[in-house]
Amino acid sequence: MNNSSFLIITGHFFNPHSAVKWDNIPRGALCFNERGRIVAFGEKDDVLKEYPVGRYCELIDHSDSIIFPAFVDTHLHAPQFHCRGFYSDNLLEWLENFIFAEEEKFASSAYASNIATELFKELVSFGIGTASIYGSVHPNATDILFAKGAKTSMKLAIGKVMMDRSDYETTEESISQSLDLYEKWEGQNNGRLRYSFTPRFALSCTGKLMAEVGRIITGNKALCQTHLSENVGELEMVKKLYPDYENYTAVYGRNGILRKGTIVAHSIHLNDDEYRILSASGCGVAHCPDSNMFLHSGEMNLARMQKEGIPIGLGSDIGAGSTLSPFNSMKMMIYSHGRSDIVPETAFYYATLGGAKVIGFGELTGNFDVGKDADFIVARKPRRVPEGADNIRQILSHLIFCNGEHHVRAVYLKGERVH
Repeated sequence: MNNSSFLIITGHFFNPHSAVKWDNIPRGALCFNERGRIVAFGEKDDVLKEYPVGRYCELIDHSDSIIFPAFVDTHLHAPQFHCRGFYSDNLLEWLENFIFAEEEKFASSAYASNIATELFKELVSFGIGTASIYGSVHPNATDILFAKGAKTSMKLAIGKVMMDRSDYETTEESISQSLDLYEKWEGQNNGRLRYSFTPRFALSCTGKLMAEVGRIITGNKALCQTHLSENVGELEMVKKLYPDYENYTAVYGRNGILRKGTIVAHSIHLNDDEYRILSASGCGVAHCPDSNMFLHSGEMNLARMQKEGIPIGLGSDIGAGSTLSPFNSMKMMIYSHGRSDIVPETAFYYATLGGAKVIGFGELTGNFDVGKDADFIVARKPRRVPEGADNIRQILSHLIFCNGEHHVRAVYLKGERVH
C-alpha cells in the first residue's frame, strides 16, 4: 500500500456479476482511493488486513445498511421530463398530443438549461450514476445537456435526436450538427462522457440518414441509440415507408445501425428473424416496462431475449415512464414477466451492471470489481426481513416493491458522496 488516501465502507453488500450470479456479503468492505477507484472489495476482515485503518485509511461503518452499485438508466428523454403521466391510448397519438410541442420549447437555451439542471439533480437523488439520454432535435439544447452533465461524476451517453423526415431539419443539417457535438464531447471527462448518435426511429428518419449514421458509427466505433418495434401502429407505418425491407429490424440492420454500442429501446413486436438479427449484431436492448404498460404498447419477450443472449438493461423511458426511480422500473419488470423469468437479484443486475454493459460503460461501473469507479448506494435495511438462505432476496424484494428510494441514505459516485 502506498501513501495515498483511502476510504473504506463496511456493510452488507450485494454485488451483481450476471443475471444469474452475484455476491451476497453480509460483513463486507469496499476500499477506494482518492481518485474514486476501487482498490479492494470482499469480506471485511480480508479488506481490513490489506488496508488497515490508520493514518491513510478512514473507515465509515454502515453495518445496518445494504450497499449495492449505483443504478443505470439505459433509456430516457430529457425533453420529456415534464411530460410524465399524460394519458393517451397509444404511442403515436401521445407523441402528437403532448411530446413534439414540448420538445419544440428546447429551442430556448434557457428552458433547456433549467430542465437539464432539474434532470441531473433528480437522477442523482434516485442513485442513478449512469444514463443514456435522448436530447431534442436542437443542437444547443444537447450541448447544454453535455455541459451540465460534465459537472457531475456521472457516466453519460447523450445524443441530439435526428429527425430529417420532418420540418425540423434536413439530412445534411442533422448529420453535420450531430458530428459537431460528437467531436466536441466524445470521450470527455476521461471517457465518462460519450456521444450517442440518435436517429429517433425509422418513421422520423430517411434511409439516407440512417445509412450515413451506420457508416459513421461503424467507422468510429461510436455509440448509437434508437427505438424499435414499440407499437403495432408504428410497425404498420414502417412497412409502408420501407416496403423493400423484410421487417422493421432489417431497416436498421441493413443500414449499419445495429452493432455493439447501439441500444434499441423497447423491441416488443419481433419475429424470429428479428431476434436472430439482434443477437448476431451485438447491440443491446433498453427494456422499458413502465412505459410499455403506460402506452399499452405490449410486453417485451424477456425469456426470448435471454435465450438469444441479447444484452438487456433497464430504462425508465420518461416521459412515458412515470418516474426515474429504478426501483419502480424493477417492480414493473417483475410484474410484466412473472416468477419464471426474473427474481429480485436479476432485476438488480439489469438495473446496474447489465445496463452499464448495454450503454458501453461496463468497464467503468456496474459492480464492485477492482479498478472500477466507486459508484454505489447505501440504503437502510428493511426491518423484519426474514432470516435464512434467501435473506438477500427478501431485502432486495422489499426495496423493489416498497418504494426503495425512501431507504436511500447516501449515493456515492467516483468515491464522492453526491446525495
